[in-house]
Amino acid sequence: MNTKRKSPGGLPILPKSLKFSSQIALIAFALILACEEEEQKVQPQIIQFTSTELFLTEGASTTISLPFGASAPNDGSVEIFLGNNAIYGQHYVTIPAATANTVVLTILRGQRFIQFQVITFDDTEVNPSRTVAVSLQRPSAGFRLGSQYMLNVNISDNEQAVPEPPQSSQIFANIDLQRISVTESESSGISVRVSLSRLIEDEWGYGSVSVPTTATGSVTVKFASGHASYGNDFTTLPLATNDSLLINFTGTQTDTTFTFIPIDNGNFKGSRFISVQISGATGEIQASSGLYWLEIEDDEGGPNQIKWTKLQNIPVTVLMSAKFHDENNGYIWGQNQLYKTTDGGMHWDELKTDPSKAYTQITPFFIDDNVGFVSALEYECDYYGYSCITNSTIFKTTDGGSKWTPLKVLDTFVSSLYFLSESIGFIGTTNGEILKTVDGGENWDRAVGPIYGVPVSDFIFFGNGTGYARSYHTILKTVDSGDSWIASFTAPREAGEITSLAGSSTNSLYALLQGCPNLPPNAFRTIYKSDDGTNWTSANECALAERLSLSLTGTLGISVGRILHQEWQSAVLLTQNNGSSWIQQSTPSEAGSLSHVAIASDNVIYAFGDGGLILKGEVE
Repeated sequence: MNTKRKSPGGLPILPKSLKFSSQIALIAFALILACEEEEQKVQPQIIQFTSTELFLTEGASTTISLPFGASAPNDGSVEIFLGNNAIYGQHYVTIPAATANTVVLTILRGQRFIQFQVITFDDTEVNPSRTVAVSLQRPSAGFRLGSQYMLNVNISDNEQAVPEPPQSSQIFANIDLQRISVTESESSGISVRVSLSRLIEDEWGYGSVSVPTTATGSVTVKFASGHASYGNDFTTLPLATNDSLLINFTGTQTDTTFTFIPIDNGNFKGSRFISVQISGATGEIQASSGLYWLEIEDDEGGPNQIKWTKLQNIPVTVLMSAKFHDENNGYIWGQNQLYKTTDGGMHWDELKTDPSKAYTQITPFFIDDNVGFVSALEYECDYYGYSCITNSTIFKTTDGGSKWTPLKVLDTFVSSLYFLSESIGFIGTTNGEILKTVDGGENWDRAVGPIYGVPVSDFIFFGNGTGYARSYHTILKTVDSGDSWIASFTAPREAGEITSLAGSSTNSLYALLQGCPNLPPNAFRTIYKSDDGTNWTSANECALAERLSLSLTGTLGISVGRILHQEWQSAVLLTQNNGSSWIQQSTPSEAGSLSHVAIASDNVIYAFGDGGLILKGEVE
């Protein structure tokens, strides 16, 4: 039966029932599409490690891959924080290199995995095993952390066998801190507990558990500090003798306490840290190997030679470095971002060398407000990480970053870039090479390296062709304008990495070295001075210092440092006489974790911290 009939114009007309059925079909089809679109919404990609433990022998290296369940939905990044008792630069390094113990991994849309390398150093000394606690944090939009966001990389010594775990019959004395900091004015002090415990197998036989126990014997608690002394800055109840407190156990108690009491000296010294550990035990008791830090917070205000103003946060959350040519014009850059300001940090404009490409890492250097160079890295590996492509393109701008011209593509990782002029420039690579150009970046020749397989950075040139550079624990020197380089100074092993190198207007070098006894490692450093890059003398006592900058035209110098102890805190040291003396300054409460500093003029500095923090300092 034909259900169609003709309209007056000759067009077919459907009955009302069929029109209604068609409408229902269209609605149903739309609902199905909506459901499918809902199902196809991109869920955050999970980033996590494939295991929780990794074991290496010192001298070995490994590539750690983080595979995704599917292709990355968008560009992004994730941070990797490195902690525990293995010291970066002394016991191991990473590729990409870490800044302030943090590696930033860039994720490109469509990638199926990301990866980084851990390279351990071999020495000839007997050392205990060390651990790098690797933790994922701060994934960008479109990504989230999975359940396995932590990985322990255990580095065993190759000069001796790994010791056997303690037997269940052994009794250990341990220190338990209820608080890790005390204000100088807290005259009542804080209580510190010393407890006894025994290791026994758990009921399933899979491991050991610690249980309280009694014992007969004595325990010696040792106090040490590079900044504070017993009797002058703190005391205890009961009283200690020669920085050591003797505690007796009679076999009836599982723990006891003593009181740590700060002494208010009325002078500004900044925070002071005291190490507390069980240094010895007798009888049935053995000393544990734990080392703990108590902080005495200063209640006096320090010198206020710097007037601080907090500016609007910069658009780079993980800053790599910053440079200012004057109080208004400066540049900041992160892993793959570059920004410029022309109004003293009030506003920032992003500069892109090639907007069509998403680079893994950028490294800039500007000669002045107009002429600058950038190394832009393209790094891509196959799914398994066996085959990788490394291309670093050198760009040049002559209009302050508005337009960029590609000059040369290099098959290497660039860690630093420096130009003496538009013609003569240098590249430091992550594997310890120095490359030189004399034709403005068109061609590059290797001047030295690779040196120790670690990055080269912090180029400094004075007159008469003399220049210097930093390569972790080594200072490199040239006397022929960079045609050849020698190692003029190597820091002792206990000093670890030279974290910063700077030059003054008097042609003196200043460097930050570790090796501060009885103070937290990787935080406190000493400023050293040299006039020839070979002979160094201490310019100040150990202080919180991580980055250093001095004026090459004036007398100003600044260092910033930080430590995470219950919460982030920072310190600023100021010199106004080319580094002859350094004075710790008061820092504003919002300073938090300061990691970089740039000198803009003889009386203006900029300090940078986590989360985009920027502080403008006017030196009075």
